[in-house]
Amino acid sequence: MISNSCDVTRKLFKGGRIGKEEVGHFSGTRLLELLLDEKSKGQAKKLLKAMGKGHKVVYKKMKGERNYFKKKDLIGLTEDAMRYFRVWYRTDSYCLRADRATYYRVVGECHNRKTREIIFNAYHRHFYENEAHDRSILAVLQARKRVAESLGFASWGEMENAQLGIHNDAHLMRVLQHCWNDSLPLLVPFVKRLEQLKLGAMAGKVTPEPKGPLTTNVDLIDELFYVTMCRQDRLQRQLAEYMVFGPALKRYSELASRLFNVDLVDESDNVTFSHEGWDRDVKIMHVVNAATNAHIGYWYVRVFARSKKYKTGLASTVFLCDGHVFTELNFVRPQVNVVRKLYYEEVLSFGHQMGTAMHMLFGQSVRSERHL
Repeated sequence: MISNSCDVTRKLFKGGRIGKEEVGHFSGTRLLELLLDEKSKGQAKKLLKAMGKGHKVVYKKMKGERNYFKKKDLIGLTEDAMRYFRVWYRTDSYCLRADRATYYRVVGECHNRKTREIIFNAYHRHFYENEAHDRSILAVLQARKRVAESLGFASWGEMENAQLGIHNDAHLMRVLQHCWNDSLPLLVPFVKRLEQLKLGAMAGKVTPEPKGPLTTNVDLIDELFYVTMCRQDRLQRQLAEYMVFGPALKRYSELASRLFNVDLVDESDNVTFSHEGWDRDVKIMHVVNAATNAHIGYWYVRVFARSKKYKTGLASTVFLCDGHVFTELNFVRPQVNVVRKLYYEEVLSFGHQMGTAMHMLFGQSVRSERHL
């Protein structure tokens, strides 16, 4: 079994297939070129050609197609979104390009189940109806595994990770320089495009629109990740229908409370100090021992993000002082008169932050007895 790139280099050098000046100076592509025999090279080229065709198809699907909808199909969208999607020469229709950006804008602004389902189907149908595409991906994965096994690796990923088996800085710099040299040809279209923009800006002229993508060479792993993410998103939308915010969060809190053997008492409406300057979105949970009813501390929870826009920050929990912990979940705030649905990732995030908060309270040096 070839365990790392040093072993690979040593075997290639002893076999006379790599020169002394090239030792430790090759990337994964160079490794395949050196190790594969002529027959395997032909198979690899055939695979790469098929992968290239598949990548072009995927890129085209990612760009999306124009879909026309009636107003009744887009119930729940805000007026701004409706004006944004309106096709003015067809006053009764709305045109949506079913690409990723449009999909997330619609789903983010609309909580109507039927509308989300319509947009979802328009966006994802190519990934669920193209069985040939799935079969081609499976064939490429199987071929990758066979190539890796023929080189002494357990999997394609192990073969790629073997290139990271670098044990000194000089070797690292040589590998990085070689990777940079390999990437330079791919940067040529990008550099040319930047030069066009620069010259156009200096001359005050409008630069021509790009005719297509800089490159259609999408890595297979990225492609698989994208398709998997689409399917995961589909499950996420389906599960959301069964996780209404209020009841689901309450049941999950009760389950976690039993796990930690504590009781969470909502003190948000029972505080004795003035509410001036206090954010009412922050819930105050009194944490007590479930067996003895002894005071443990206070857990402050802000469920929704402060801004009405999407919050990109991750959920976090911080220790304020002994007996006081604050958690910010950054969930998207629902629209007025809209029932908020929880995605399972949000439920998992809530459980993780609750566990972090409980451990912070349990691990404090002196338990706070300063009641609100």
